[in-house]
Amino acid sequence: MDSKFDVIIIGAGPAGISASLYAKRANLKVLVLYHGESQLEKAHQIENYYGFENGITGQELYRSGIQQAKNLGVQVIDAEVTNIQYGGDFYSVTAGGNTSLRGGVEVSTAETSSGSAEIDAAGASEGITSVEFTASAVIIATGNKRLSPDIPGIKELEGKGVSYCAVCDGFFYRKKAVCVIGNQRYAWEEAMHLANMASSVTILTDGKDADELRPLYEAAGGNWSKVSEEKLSAGGYCSAGGNGSKPADSGEETSENQVQSGSPVSKIRIDTRKISKICSAKNESGEERVCGVQFDGEGSSCGSAAGRALSAGAASGGVLFDGEKSLPDNIIPVDGVFVALGSAGGADFAKKLGLQLEGNSIKTDEKMQTGAPGIFACGNVNGGLLQVCKAVYEGGVAGLSAVEYVRNLKK
Repeated sequence: MDSKFDVIIIGAGPAGISASLYAKRANLKVLVLYHGESQLEKAHQIENYYGFENGITGQELYRSGIQQAKNLGVQVIDAEVTNIQYGGDFYSVTAGGNTSLRGGVEVSTAETSSGSAEIDAAGASEGITSVEFTASAVIIATGNKRLSPDIPGIKELEGKGVSYCAVCDGFFYRKKAVCVIGNQRYAWEEAMHLANMASSVTILTDGKDADELRPLYEAAGGNWSKVSEEKLSAGGYCSAGGNGSKPADSGEETSENQVQSGSPVSKIRIDTRKISKICSAKNESGEERVCGVQFDGEGSSCGSAAGRALSAGAASGGVLFDGEKSLPDNIIPVDGVFVALGSAGGADFAKKLGLQLEGNSIKTDEKMQTGAPGIFACGNVNGGLLQVCKAVYEGGVAGLSAVEYVRNLKK
């Protein structure tokens, strides 16, 4: 399969599949990328959608839609989209390598500049972590997947050190310590982006396993040693970057974890402990800002002497201060917290592309066109009535609008 398409659609629900049907019937080259469970699959029985006299389960409708698109010749791949970039005359869409057989959909093979690469979990462990596709038009039909962890301090500190977009806000944390909350590919991609600017990046899984991070770390040049596995499974800390740092009481050599010094991955650490709260303090301007993360368990709290030390660091313009080595084990100092739970959703892509949002919904015109030429959005990602009938309608409109846009480019 070629990596160049006329239209790439992100999302395989009613909106995305409807868009693909209209675009494909217009004789365009269409790719649908999707990953993770659809909201439609969770619907036990749908009895208010046209054409099913006895109703239909959400799972049946979802799978039938994907198969219908495949029967028409639409390429459908289960792969997590982690980034969309404008390349001048086209859009570049990066899809990651954790795929599976879902809904009877076959995993496809994509050709890259270096040859043919199957996008699957095995490929990821062999170093194939992502594939880049290009298209003249992109339709965002992901639903709105923005997830926010139920951690004290997250909501209160949004815009004050808590961010949901590394591409948007990473620049403000140059040479500063940051963390990323998440345990899947999206969290890793955000961490790698931040590692090009920040002094250190800690991926916090918030008590969840780090299994999905392992092939990504190894593909980036790291060696996931037995020492790392033991510490992570115990709910502790692992120096994924191999930059010589390790828990003070580990007593273990870190030679097995060595990666090239100065590379982005050398700045990344992984911590699987459960997060208790996000710490904050007032800076020199009197503004409340993130200054650290506190974990569950015995130890100091943000309001203790250690917390006051963090506050002093924040007031001095950052938390990387000489006294940080005396901080208790259950607190780490950071200047920024980036939330990257699950897969990237519509709002995440909108922020990366500079699209206008209304709350967490993408703003479009009546043709489902966003503010960026060639970028369309449809379905739940646009807000409004969260029903299958509305998603199918908007998908059809977006598909036809993308057809018109691509044809105009080819004139």
